[in-house]
Amino acid sequence: MTKTIQYAPNVNTSQWLSSGGAMLKTLEQLDNDLNVHTYNGSTRITRTLYTLAGRKQYDIDAKGYVTEYLYNDKGQLTEQKQ
Repeated sequence: MTKTIQYAPNVNTSQWLSSGGAMLKTLEQLDNDLNVHTYNGSTRITRTLYTLAGRKQYDIDAKGYVTEYLYNDKGQLTEQKQ
């Protein structure tokens, strides 16, 4: 599953990397920094679930609507249901 967050307020990332491009914070610190913005009423969170074969199976949009993706035996997308 992947989770995509579109933050309504701007997120300042200038202190995440050194001038040489090295990470200055741990993943836990970054997650804590971002969680502060997650609960803004304008922030949108979407989720995508994949099959074991790596095909997109479901999208859940910011309003909770679900889109299902159906494939044929060749792995080609044949239908989308919402």
